[in-house]
Amino acid sequence: MERIIGPTLGELRRRGHRLPAGVLYAGIILTGGGPELIEFNARFGDPEAEVVLPLHRGDLTEMLVRAAEGALDESRHPPVAETPPEAAVWSWRPAPGYPQAPASGIPISGLAEADRVAGVTVFHAGTRLGADGVPAGQPAAVSFALSARGDSLGVARRQAYEGMRQIHFDGMQFRTDIAETASTIQ
Repeated sequence: MERIIGPTLGELRRRGHRLPAGVLYAGIILTGGGPELIEFNARFGDPEAEVVLPLHRGDLTEMLVRAAEGALDESRHPPVAETPPEAAVWSWRPAPGYPQAPASGIPISGLAEADRVAGVTVFHAGTRLGADGVPAGQPAAVSFALSARGDSLGVARRQAYEGMRQIHFDGMQFRTDIAETASTIQ
């Protein structure tokens, strides 16, 4: 907030720019010199939305409708989103062969178990339901993602990886360093 977001919003105000209703997403990476801006974006892509939206504690539908109508009440929906004192971590499992030649139709197990881990939400993209109503295959390149909330980044990280440990499919792969550095510098 101090190095990137606050100064950016201040400069936009100084120049007389009013942000349109919507999202200003800042892609930030932690480096040895502190946080550095990678990009600004005016939309939420899948990973950004999947990690941030589970933290939202208001009526998201109302807020989005009001934003689309240009009628956000800044006293109820401040321009800088207020989040609860929680953190979230996001991770995903791509299909084997991703990104060149992702496999499809591979049975997935453990999704229901992952969804039962405290603070975990499983997002599906490209999974299809089996006969029992449980996602059974991954015909798309990115099969699913998982977001976990916790009282701290370290707790959210542990929950995310506990959820990921529940899920299994042939050729599964995922990074094990998501939020590793960030969770140690709170």
